[in-house]
Amino acid sequence: MAHTKSILTFVLLSLLVCAFADRRQSQRRLSDAQQCRMNRISGIRPTRVIRSEGGITELWDEDRDEFQCAGVAATRNTLNPNSLYLPSFSSAPQIVYIERGPFVSHSSLYIYIYIFSLETCPKKSKQANIASLFLTGRGIIGLSAPGCSESFHSGESGSIQHRKIRGQGFRDQHQKVQRIERGDVIAIPPGITHWCYNDDNSEELVAFTVTDVTSDYNQLDTKQRQFFIAGGQPRGQRKQGEGERGQKGRQEGEYGEEEQRGEQGKEKLIQTILPQIDTRFLAEALDIPIELAQKIQREDERGIIIKVEKEGLRILSPEGEEREEERERETGPRANVIGVGERYCNAKIRQNIESLREADIYSRHGGHLKTINRRNLPILDILDMSAAKVTLYSDAILAPHWSINAHTIAYITRGEGQIQIIGTNGQKVMDDRVRQGDVIIVPQFFTSMCKAGSQGIEWIAIKTSDLPMNSPLVGYTSAIKGMPIEVLTNAYRISNQQAQDIKYNREDQIMIFPSSSRSASS
Repeated sequence: MAHTKSILTFVLLSLLVCAFADRRQSQRRLSDAQQCRMNRISGIRPTRVIRSEGGITELWDEDRDEFQCAGVAATRNTLNPNSLYLPSFSSAPQIVYIERGPFVSHSSLYIYIYIFSLETCPKKSKQANIASLFLTGRGIIGLSAPGCSESFHSGESGSIQHRKIRGQGFRDQHQKVQRIERGDVIAIPPGITHWCYNDDNSEELVAFTVTDVTSDYNQLDTKQRQFFIAGGQPRGQRKQGEGERGQKGRQEGEYGEEEQRGEQGKEKLIQTILPQIDTRFLAEALDIPIELAQKIQREDERGIIIKVEKEGLRILSPEGEEREEERERETGPRANVIGVGERYCNAKIRQNIESLREADIYSRHGGHLKTINRRNLPILDILDMSAAKVTLYSDAILAPHWSINAHTIAYITRGEGQIQIIGTNGQKVMDDRVRQGDVIIVPQFFTSMCKAGSQGIEWIAIKTSDLPMNSPLVGYTSAIKGMPIEVLTNAYRISNQQAQDIKYNREDQIMIFPSSSRSASS
């Protein structure tokens, strides 16, 4: 009898805990929904800027209603030629879009994503001629996870003891790297340290980043937090000239009053870790002299993007990398392995979104749309994010539609156009002209459409779902196309012929429509 009462008590307590958890989740969802009750949405420009020695970092105001609704933050980094974005990691998952930079065939762009692992110890390699292993004029990206081996090395590995003897034959080792190019979408899981290098001699690298600060992975708060393990607050950043900003055509005062006020009333933008560690502890942990520990703890006034000295960085990459990529293009990537750590070790972290041949939607006179989600980039299943690139030709239209399961963060990369958005209250919340550099946030279930200008328009859309679903109002597989004619005639009080026109005039087109003068020939 006592045993039965114990089981009953346990069951009741379990039900109470579950009910309380569901109530908290319900309250959080309600709070999020209340934040999306906006009467006005507009194109947003960055409000704060960090000017470093080797480039600039621009930040959008994450306290705006639109960003609070979507639960995201946005950043744009511009790296000048031969400059390095210092190692850092984020408290939440990120998607990075390479907006501008040289193509792989002639670029000098390097991006590394690196996790420090206490369990793996690099070993010294024997002397070897590795001139062919150093890549110059190419772009690469790497991802590693705790426990992943540092498999990229210059030759056969020696013992750990031999590694201590660093003579002329010492060779570096590091974790996996991959090629990248302009138009790549890069997935960066939370807590993974990454750094970026642009060693092109003439062209800047521009990377637009969206951080999902309300992700379940982020248990701190809903603020964007980027932790740097090098760098510091740049000296006199608000007084640097326009040449350091790396953005041609920018006017003084574009960032508003935020830049002039400095950081008063704002949380510190650059959060460095090493300077706060006790110097003796750091020296002992790294097994280095205390003088060296003091040196790496110094506040670096060059900022978080620095110019690389001397002849630039030389990145070590294994032989056969190109053959491996060619094999994956022919046969597809290797199947995912079991286990989160191993999944990170072997994960593909980037996919190019610019290829017209792989477009999901294509209209000869209208434009095209390409989507990257968990199906073609499986690591997005971990991040619960995705991306889409939309290109509209002159005067083309993106059909009215709404997202069923995601917020959309649209970043205009080229051209201009007119965007209309209808809120969940049935009122128009946006009817504005947008242009390159604008960020527009379209919340879930808000109906939106876009008409391109005379020169067309392009944008990258970051979604807060790894498998987003859109519901178009018109066109093939749309809401109206799926309705019986009789429903339309009675709903709109129109004739049978008019209902047929509404339902079938765009029946062979999906989402992207050419201008009406070209509809007949599309």
